[in-house]
Amino acid sequence: MIPLKTAAGYLLVSILWGCTNPFIKHAQMNSKAEQSQQQGITANSSHSSIPTSASSNKLSHTMTSNSKQSIISVQSSATTPNKHQNESVFQTLKRFVQDLNIVIPWMLNQLGSVVFFILLSTEPISIASPVANALTFLFTAITSYTVFNERVRYPWLLILGTILIIGGTALCMM
Repeated sequence: MIPLKTAAGYLLVSILWGCTNPFIKHAQMNSKAEQSQQQGITANSSHSSIPTSASSNKLSHTMTSNSKQSIISVQSSATTPNKHQNESVFQTLKRFVQDLNIVIPWMLNQLGSVVFFILLSTEPISIASPVANALTFLFTAITSYTVFNERVRYPWLLILGTILIIGGTALCMM
């Protein structure tokens, strides 16, 4: 029989991992959407000498009849990256750290990892990993459905899979 402390550890890890995954996913999608909107507004409002992809295609087709040298110069200037597209890793990291909608769920998710490693100090990984991950899928689906109104295509398969994984793990423990 699994001690109550260990079962609570499995549940805590699964809840921390499973319930934070949808929040991280949606916060990052919203962050990317806001960033692309800001880049679109900036690109539309600034008068840059670098043509957009649509205008560069028109220019390259128009220039085909003229000279090959002009085609090469237009295409090379069109491939020059925009300053917003060339965002450094540190700028991206800074933007994510400043977004509390990403940071708070991520920190809770990492707390789940700490609890998992503490759990591994007393439980074998062959038991802890399948149980925690199976329950994580279940809590991810429940959180996605209740908070973000996402639908699982085959919910009975999710529940059946979770039961089979936990049942198989319980058989291994006997």
